[in-house]
Amino acid sequence: MAVDLSVEARDITRTSFIGKDFDTYVDDIRTFIQGRFPPVLFNNFVASELGVMLIEAMAYSLSNLSWFTDRQADELYLETARLPFSVSLITRLIGQVVPSAVASSVDIEYTLNVGQPFQSTIAVGTQLSGPEGLIFEAADVVIFAPFEVGTKVGTAREGETVEEVFTANGEANQTVLLTQVPFGKGISWGSVTVTVDAVPWTVVDYFDFVQTNQAKRELTEDPPRLRFGNGVAGNIPLADQEIRVTYLATSGINGNVPANTITAFSEPFVVAFTQVPFLVNNPTAAGGGSNREDIEKTKSLAPKVFAAAERLVTEPDYDAVASKFVSGAFGAVAIAKAIIARSFDEDAETRTLIQLIENQCGAITPDVVARLETHWDSVLSSNCKANLVSVRILTKDITGKYLGASLGLVNALNTFLNSRKESTVNVRVTTGEIDLYEVDVTVSVRVLDNFVVSTVLNDAKNNVEAELLGRQFGDSLRQNDLVAIVENTAGVDFSIVTITAPATKLVGGDVIISPFEILTKGTVTTVAI
Repeated sequence: MAVDLSVEARDITRTSFIGKDFDTYVDDIRTFIQGRFPPVLFNNFVASELGVMLIEAMAYSLSNLSWFTDRQADELYLETARLPFSVSLITRLIGQVVPSAVASSVDIEYTLNVGQPFQSTIAVGTQLSGPEGLIFEAADVVIFAPFEVGTKVGTAREGETVEEVFTANGEANQTVLLTQVPFGKGISWGSVTVTVDAVPWTVVDYFDFVQTNQAKRELTEDPPRLRFGNGVAGNIPLADQEIRVTYLATSGINGNVPANTITAFSEPFVVAFTQVPFLVNNPTAAGGGSNREDIEKTKSLAPKVFAAAERLVTEPDYDAVASKFVSGAFGAVAIAKAIIARSFDEDAETRTLIQLIENQCGAITPDVVARLETHWDSVLSSNCKANLVSVRILTKDITGKYLGASLGLVNALNTFLNSRKESTVNVRVTTGEIDLYEVDVTVSVRVLDNFVVSTVLNDAKNNVEAELLGRQFGDSLRQNDLVAIVENTAGVDFSIVTITAPATKLVGGDVIISPFEILTKGTVTTVAI
């Protein structure tokens, strides 16, 4: 049946109900006044009049209220949310927890050239000094027997162990706030342990619907916190019981320090009142450290991981799940790409092995390489029954540049994916380093008058480097795109942009790559002309 609206209702019914800006409110209020009050009562809309001031003050208040209401509504939807807390809350509803910061890990060489008459044990938690005041803690035990000399390798993680103690109040859903995290650091994912009256409780992302000793971590809130159960989902700590929380406070991506920068213990290593003259070094760079997952990465991957529904069938399933993988011991994956290898070129592991053989034994003759290619093309052909999914993964350094993943992270993800794959599939995770190409660019710039040359050159360099970071697999690079980026830089009159590497991928000045290859920042040089 038809709806019979009153005259007043018709007057206030809008056809443009989303118009909530200042000017719209001013127009609406003036229209309302003109329609409600005869001209003999009020008709003075001169800008200097008090009535106009009141109209505009009301319009200003309403437009601000509308703006904040719109922003609050945005936080209800994953696509439009801007606050990390909102994104974390939404993704929790679909079973995806946003990881907090992740500590970098690194191999440490401990060398003892002078044997000691006692056993020297480097215990878990022993602190080492890194650059810029960073602290690394030994993650495993390394033992030198009496009079033993030589070099042994252990693993260390960037960060400092922090312990906070609370008292249970005996109430359901008790929350404890973790307020002792040092400034500029975050709680490393997977590092939190909880005991209640010295009894370990399991740290989880979601409570099981049973009465078990569990504490739910909510590490991306500010401040981070732990929540205990209500007696139905999770147990309630008894009143006055001691709650002890231990975690690793990490600098995240800043912990990805270069090789040969961790060279000493934080304090002299003393055993039996004797300082042991250990030599300490990290022969390779630390890797895997990352900050809290970026909002845009969460928005992109969370729906795809949800769609995968804890099973891996399609390439997008593998891409999403692998890209979100975090290991508390070995760090986070920055980006991943799954390939169902059907040829030699697509099989990164075989090409890596050939490269390693050449590095150790000398170049393989072209005819042998050709035979290997033919053989593997046959083995991996879609006509065969091979069902191999090769997953390439990369991490990032402190600048956001892609790096090869550590063996520990590769193995951890390999175990994780194989626990969820289809039974007929063979999954093999490899570092994507062999398919990673650094792009070198030379930019010649004519700077406009009245601009500082050094500033313009630096801005152009930063803009080009930003374009080379965070790229996707299979994303080729066009020379014209870089030219546009440079010439949109303030102060640039015109420019000449030349891509000089990778030479093997250059086609007519552009970098053209395959779907399983990826580009990252190399050297960007800017000069004035």
